[in-house]
Amino acid sequence: MYSIFFCFLVLGGGMKNIALILAGGVGSRTGQDIPKQFIEVNRKPIICYTMEKFLAVPEIAEILVVCLESWIPKLQDYIKLFDYKNVRICKNGKTGLDSVYQGIQALKSYDEDDLVLIHDAARPFIDGETIHDNIHVAQKYNCALTAVDCVETLAYTENGLVSNKIIQRDYLKRIMTPQTFQLKILRKLFSDHEKILSSKNPSTFCLYVDAGYPVYCSKGNERNVKITYPEDVEYFKKFF
Repeated sequence: MYSIFFCFLVLGGGMKNIALILAGGVGSRTGQDIPKQFIEVNRKPIICYTMEKFLAVPEIAEILVVCLESWIPKLQDYIKLFDYKNVRICKNGKTGLDSVYQGIQALKSYDEDDLVLIHDAARPFIDGETIHDNIHVAQKYNCALTAVDCVETLAYTENGLVSNKIIQRDYLKRIMTPQTFQLKILRKLFSDHEKILSSKNPSTFCLYVDAGYPVYCSKGNERNVKITYPEDVEYFKKFF
């Protein structure tokens, strides 16, 4: 049902959905000598597995990869090798938020009502159902954060050792990507480049909340983990 409806929107000239994949980090915590998104498994880098998940979703009009500048030629080689269509590249920024800013600047040809799905290149386990639901919620509320229930008991501590406060997990969600926003809102949030460069917010959705907007959660999947540590890389290799 969703796929037929979304295909009509994309092909019929209505609201478009753009996947903005962030690949500007160096991934030092993985302990590798190359950025984690370019670690190869079965002769294909992690970022390609991620892109293929979005390429398989008909309602995605285009993928824009915000890439570590020195790795752009290599990514172009992969795009040509695997014959990916509707994929563009722009260079990364100085920070994570600045990379999003650079991506927004590269989307000048898109309309205010179009949706931008911001996703980590190092989350190759994303699935079509999660993408579909994320778009569906964002079309209704102009925002959608992929989220899963928090099943662990959480303790608040300021020094990492002592805690006397337990946080009720019933009211908590773990936020993942993709995180989707109406392009008009993103352009407003990222209109002041100097402010973005000095911002302490760790992500776009934190910037969004600070601006006074409510957030809406879409259905996520526990398997949609972000590859961060050496053991994550090994898990990914074993999975494939």
